[in-house]
Amino acid sequence: MKPFTLYLLHSSHTDVGYTDTQEKMKFHHVAFIREVLGLIEHEPRFKWNCESYWCVEQFLKEATPEETQAFVRAVKKGNIGLSASYLNLTDLVPEYVHQGIMDACTAQRAALGIPARSAMTADVNGYSWGFADILAQQGVTRLMSSIHTHHGYHPLFRKQTPFYWESPKGHRILCWNGDHYNLGNELGIAQAAWFEYTLQDGMSFEPLPDFEKAVRRIDAYAETLQAQGYSLDFAPVCLSGNMTDNSPPSLRILDFIDRYQSLGKAVTLKMATLDEFFDALEKSGASIPAYRGDWTDRW
Repeated sequence: MKPFTLYLLHSSHTDVGYTDTQEKMKFHHVAFIREVLGLIEHEPRFKWNCESYWCVEQFLKEATPEETQAFVRAVKKGNIGLSASYLNLTDLVPEYVHQGIMDACTAQRAALGIPARSAMTADVNGYSWGFADILAQQGVTRLMSSIHTHHGYHPLFRKQTPFYWESPKGHRILCWNGDHYNLGNELGIAQAAWFEYTLQDGMSFEPLPDFEKAVRRIDAYAETLQAQGYSLDFAPVCLSGNMTDNSPPSLRILDFIDRYQSLGKAVTLKMATLDEFFDALEKSGASIPAYRGDWTDRW
């Protein structure tokens, strides 16, 4: 197999109201960011992505001046990646409401000196066409989509592929049409090599240690992408600390990376922020098609 890099985008899927009440989710996500700051201080290689800006907004309301300064430093150093999307929203939000929320978030980031160039969503299978303009008007030009594949499917009938989304007003958003938002957990990089959800490879029934299952799954995933004509030598993989929504951060991911890399495999695992991945994509020189219209929420 040719050398291949998996960019690991570690985050916590923001699921407000579905898994628990809004109030409890707020406390969880504020605590997660506090924990991330401690982990970064302990392990400078650790990286985290705030999947929604709502989590950051809630944290900043509760943070001490020292915590705010530590958060800003971590963002500027590249340990924490920001997503400009507020929450994983439906198409029912009126434009003026969505725009007003995004304006307030952009103003808050500007005051702190931490702009957001990229956005990410998870567990949402589509967006109305106007979302592209809302992002572009905030200076956001890149969007990572990690869908829910249990009842939905990828636009263009392909996963792990880029395209430009041309907005009604003529803006262009570089989109990554990604895989499931817990793919890295199912691969076994964090906590759940025994689980079988999207891969459907029968590995969960094999009487093997979790680490060995994970190694086989990671190698097979990279080999399958290449066998299917995937042209890039890297791909993003989203994962949480545990195989669940609203999950805390985990240093076990770095422990797994170190153990896996010691095997001398062709695949390189790299913890990364959202911006790091998109920077690599833009530098790759890949030929990227452009499309216009609604990103149909296909379930």
